[in-house]
Amino acid sequence: MKKIYTALFCCALLSVTIADSLDQDSTKVEFFERIYKMDIQGVKPYEEYQDPDSFYSEIARKVGIPQVAHDAVGKKFGWKQDDKRFFYATMIKGGGASPGWGVMVTKVPVALQKAESVEERKALLQLMEMKFVVISYDGDISFPEVESSGRKKTKPIHPNL
Repeated sequence: MKKIYTALFCCALLSVTIADSLDQDSTKVEFFERIYKMDIQGVKPYEEYQDPDSFYSEIARKVGIPQVAHDAVGKKFGWKQDDKRFFYATMIKGGGASPGWGVMVTKVPVALQKAESVEERKALLQLMEMKFVVISYDGDISFPEVESSGRKKTKPIHPNL
């Protein structure tokens, strides 16, 4: 009887250890469900995505990271999400050994979509702005500064324009 109890205890301990290790694996949806305390539906297993960024971007969308980033740039830089002159383009990086999300939020003039001349596009591209937001898994938000190394800051212009 003592052997049976010992075997059951070992099985229970092993299952808790395996569950705990799965809970710490950022390539598993369960890792993010634990962090964000929510059920995340509609995300395929990590291995089924062509690249890791697709998996992590899908997780980020499900837990609302783009909206958190949009709210953060709105609060810090005064960007208004209901401004009819601009739309937001958002690129999300995360996962792996990273303890949070890196989000590039770009404010793009709506008129760029209808610009007819190269000059008009170049002028509108000068109005485009980009901000990088880091959102930790704990919810801390920061805006890392990019070192300019003494170089003059210029806004990039698309090479095809």
